Amino acid sequence: MLVPTLPETAPFSPAQRAWLSGFFAGLVGTNAESQSSTVSQSAPDVKEEETFPWHDAALPISERLELAKDKPIERQMMAAMAQLDCGACGYVCRTYSEAIARGEDKNLTLCTPGGKETASKLKELIQLRVKPTPGQSEGSSATAAPSRIPAAQSAHSRKNPYSARLIASKPLNKPGSDKDTRHVVLDLKGSALSYKPGDALGVWPENCPDLVQEILELLHASGAEDVPAPDGQHTSLREALLRDYVITRPAEDLFKLFGQPEAENVAVIDLLREHAGKLIDPGQFVAALSPLQPRLYSISSSLLAHPNQVHLTVGVVRYKSAHGTPCKGIASTYLSDGLRPGQKARVFVHASAKFALPASGDTPMIMVGPGTGIAPFRAFLAERGAAGHKGKNWLFFGDQRRAADFLYEDEIQAFREAGVLTNLSTAFSRDQEKKVYVQYRMLEQGKEIFEWLEQGAHFYVCGDAKRMANDVDNALKQIVAEQGNMSAEDAATYVANLTKTNRYQRDVY
Repeated sequence: MLVPTLPETAPFSPAQRAWLSGFFAGLVGTNAESQSSTVSQSAPDVKEEETFPWHDAALPISERLELAKDKPIERQMMAAMAQLDCGACGYVCRTYSEAIARGEDKNLTLCTPGGKETASKLKELIQLRVKPTPGQSEGSSATAAPSRIPAAQSAHSRKNPYSARLIASKPLNKPGSDKDTRHVVLDLKGSALSYKPGDALGVWPENCPDLVQEILELLHASGAEDVPAPDGQHTSLREALLRDYVITRPAEDLFKLFGQPEAENVAVIDLLREHAGKLIDPGQFVAALSPLQPRLYSISSSLLAHPNQVHLTVGVVRYKSAHGTPCKGIASTYLSDGLRPGQKARVFVHASAKFALPASGDTPMIMVGPGTGIAPFRAFLAERGAAGHKGKNWLFFGDQRRAADFLYEDEIQAFREAGVLTNLSTAFSRDQEKKVYVQYRMLEQGKEIFEWLEQGAHFYVCGDAKRMANDVDNALKQIVAEQGNMSAEDAATYVANLTKTNRYQRDVY
C-alpha cells in the first residue's frame, strides 16, 4: 500500500510537513523504513546472463582469444579450446577451463579436437597467470557453476563411478567391412543411475594387460614397486599402469625423460624399446605419463525401451605407430576385447546440456548421424516410439558399404514400418565409383528439408567434428539460401537463429 505524500506546493513548514507525513504513514500501518524494505524485497537485482562470444567452433583460435583477452583466466582458457562441447575430455569447454583455473585438473591435453594448439595455449596461459577479476582469488571460477554438468540424481559420479556389469559386446558390422563397430550393453540394475536420450556415458577404461606386462619387463620391474597415483595416493606400479595412466601415447614429459624431441605417432612402447638399456626409476616413469581419463560415449538407448540398461555404439580403434607397432584405442578395445560378459566397468552418466529431444513430442526432427554418429538417434527414435510421440522423424545415415556397414539396419527398418521413422536417406560412400556422403543426400532433398525447418523441425548432427560436421553445416546453409531465396549472409543468420533457439544441436567429436 502506498503512503500518501504532500505536494511540494502545500502551505506547510518543514516541521509540519514531517509531522503530517508520519501521521499518514501511521494511518496505513506502515512507515518509510518498512516501505523501503518492501520495495527492495519485491524488486531483487537481476543478474545479467553471461555470454561467450568466442564459443564458436568456426572461429580460428586467434580470433577466439582476442574476444576473450580482457576476461578472467578461465574464460581465456575456454577460448583456447575447440568450442565443440564434445565431452571427450569429461567436461564441456567452459567447465574444463574452470577446473584447470581452480587447480582441480592439471592435465592440459584433454581437448582432443584442439590438439597441441590448445594444449600449448593453455600452458602459456598458466605460465602467464592472467590476473583474476577483482574480488576473485587467483584460480577461482568467475561463476558458481559446478565443474561438470550434473548427472542424474545418483550417488554415482565421475569421482564415484558405478561398476556396471557387461551384458554383451556384439559386432555390428558384417563380413566384408573394414571396420569393427560394437553394440555394447551394460546392466544398470540397482544403480539408481538415470539418463535421457542425448546424454553420454562416461567409461573409465583399463589398459591392455599384455602391454602393461611388456612395459614392466622393459623397465626391469616386477610391478610391485610403490609409485604415486594421479591423486597423490600410493599404488603399485602394475596397478598404476593398468588403471591410472595413459601408456599408449607419450606425453611431452616422457620425451624429455628420454632426452629426445617430441614426434608424431610414436607409442610409449616405442620409446621404451629404443632406450631398452636405460635404467628408469618407476616413480619417474609414471610421473612422466598423462593421467588416464574417462571416455564419453553417446548413449544409444532409451530407458523407456530398455529398462535398467544402457547401450553404446563403439567404433573400435586400431592403428600402427610410425615404428610399425600395432596400437589400440584404450577405451574402445577395453569394451570390445578387454572386458568379458559378466565383468564390470566403472561408469557414470554425463548429462547433456544442449543435446536433447524437443520438449514436444509433436515437433519434427531431422537427424544426421553417419557411422557411430547414429548412436543418439537410435535412442531418440526408441524413446519416441516407446512414448507414442507423433512428431515426424527423418534420419540421414551413411557409412562405407551398405551390405556390411549399415548399423542397426533391422531396427531402422522396424522404426520405418512402425511409422516412427518418417524418412530415411542413406549414403554409402564405397558402393559406387564416386563417393557419396550424407551432405550430398541433404542437398538432393533440400526443398523438403527447408519445408520441415519452416514447420519448426529441430536439426541434429552427431559424429566426426573435423570434416563431416562442417560439411553438413555448409550444406544446411546452402539449402537455406537456395530454398529460402536468401543471401549467404541471411542464410547464415537463419542457421545461427536455429542454434540460438536450440533447434540446431550438435554432438560432435
